[in-house]
Amino acid sequence: MNRNIFITTHGLKISKHGNYLMVKGKDLNEKIPVGAFDNVFVLANVNFTAQVLKFLSKNGKWVFIINTSGKLQSIVAPQLLTSATSNREKQYRKFENKSLRIFLVKELLFYKANLSYKAIEKFRKAQGLHPLNYSFYKDFLKDVNSMIERSDSIEVLRGVDGFIMRTIYTEFATSIKNYFQFKTRSYHPPKDEANAVLSFVFSMFYSLLIPLIISQGLDPYFGFFHEKRGRHAALSSDLMELARPELVFFAADILNKGYFEKSDFKTFKDGVYLKPKATKVLCKLFMEKINFSNIMFPIRYFIKEEILK
Repeated sequence: MNRNIFITTHGLKISKHGNYLMVKGKDLNEKIPVGAFDNVFVLANVNFTAQVLKFLSKNGKWVFIINTSGKLQSIVAPQLLTSATSNREKQYRKFENKSLRIFLVKELLFYKANLSYKAIEKFRKAQGLHPLNYSFYKDFLKDVNSMIERSDSIEVLRGVDGFIMRTIYTEFATSIKNYFQFKTRSYHPPKDEANAVLSFVFSMFYSLLIPLIISQGLDPYFGFFHEKRGRHAALSSDLMELARPELVFFAADILNKGYFEKSDFKTFKDGVYLKPKATKVLCKLFMEKINFSNIMFPIRYFIKEEILK
C-alpha cells in the first residue's frame, strides 16, 4: 500500500528531529515517523532545509515537487539505482531496436484498447445507458485492434492512440456536462476546471510510476513510445497509457459526485487552478484510488511480461 504525505499548505516549515519529519505551521505541528510514509508530494511553497532532503533521501523517500497547474517540476530521489544493470541493459537493447519498439507499442495499445473498452462501458453505465445500444461501442475494440495491426510505424501508432483518447475524452465530456464543461484536453496550464483535475491526477500518477520503474531495475527516462524531451521520464509516460482511461473515468466520477464546485478553483489569465483545500481533497481521493483498486496491475504485468521477458 502506498502511504504518501501531501504538503498543500503554503508557508509550512519542514524539519527533522531524530527519525521524525517535523511539519510546522500557524495551526499545525505534526511529528511523523520516517517509517510511516513512502513519498512526499510538495504542492505548496514551503521551507525545506538541505538537512531534511538528505534525511529523506537517506531513508529511501522520494520528494516530488508539483506546481499549481499540476506539472511535476522537480524530483529529489533516493540512491536506488544499483550496479545491477541486467534489466537496464535488456531495456536499452529492446528500445533501441526499431522492430522491437514497434512490437512493444502495439502490445501497449492492444492492452490500452481493452482497458479503454472497459472504461467506456463504465462511463455509459454511470449515465444509465446500456453500452450495447451504442453501435460505436460495439465496434470500438474490433476497429482499434484492426488499426493497431495495420500500423507499421511509431508515428502511425501515435495516431491510433490519439483516436483512443479522443473517444475516452468524448465520454468524459458527456459524463460531466451537468456539472463542468470540457471541450478539449489542455495543460501547462489547464484552461478549465475539468482539465485542472485531470492534470493533477495525471501528474501524481506519472510521479508514482518513477519509483516503481526504478524498483524494477529500469531507467524511467528511456522510453519506447513517447518522445524524450527535457527532463521527461518517457517510460513513465509510456506505462501511464495503461492507466489513463481509468484515470479519466476516476476524474469524471469525483466531479460527478460533487466533491468539487466552481468555487474550489481559481481562474487566472493563463489558466485554472485548484485551491489548496480542494487540492487536499483530491490528494486523499487519489491515494484511495491507488490503494484500493487494481489500477497498477496492468503496468506491473506489462513490465514483467513485455519489457523484462
